[in-house]
Amino acid sequence: LAKFLSDPQQVWSWMQSSDKTQQLSDMMNRSPLFEKLRNFGASVLERRQVAQLPPGALVEITALKEASHLNSLVGEVVEPTPEETQEFADRKIVHLEDGQGRVAVHPRNLVFPRHKPGDAVILDAEFEPGTEHEGLENRAAVVSMLTQEEKELGFDEKSGRLVVDVLSLLPGGPVLQRILMWPEHLQRRPFQVGDSVELRDLRADAKLNGAAGVVQGPGTETWKYLVTLDDGRRLEIR
Repeated sequence: LAKFLSDPQQVWSWMQSSDKTQQLSDMMNRSPLFEKLRNFGASVLERRQVAQLPPGALVEITALKEASHLNSLVGEVVEPTPEETQEFADRKIVHLEDGQGRVAVHPRNLVFPRHKPGDAVILDAEFEPGTEHEGLENRAAVVSMLTQEEKELGFDEKSGRLVVDVLSLLPGGPVLQRILMWPEHLQRRPFQVGDSVELRDLRADAKLNGAAGVVQGPGTETWKYLVTLDDGRRLEIR
């Protein structure tokens, strides 16, 4: 592949034929070298985008060595105080959602939040008019898992993107579409009163993981919600 791409005349010749173009695309998708380049390009692009994020954006901490306990935590980029600006000129100030306060983190250790299957999100992107995705801006969706058929079609080779199920505007309606989205175009959907939820990732009360409930309203702190479980218990949950 590298030898082929080093010959611009041959590449141009192939680009004039739709069959050759498809053959070239298949060759590149099968190439470990191209996959590494694609992953590297996606990583560089994400770092540039994260470095330019304004206050209010959500980020996830990653690859810290000395403070590894902060890895995977999610927080909101906030305006630095004058003291923070002076002391941490090359860093972003992040207000952590788990109650651990504010931390100064270098942009290279920040990524867009990695959504898990089952996460409720909002599509924060513009879609081309006239396409099948037209009108999906700000629609609610759920992060899903690739089916075996989608994997065989190579969807999991499209580095960095997630498959989401776009939900109907009608409660309980069918899934409208399954589409691939970049993480930066998926914003966490705030829970709303009446949402059915399932508890997960609890540590202190691990026995409650898997319990079902209904959101009753916001909690006493940011990132928390009041939830009534099916057995009648009322809890405040992140």
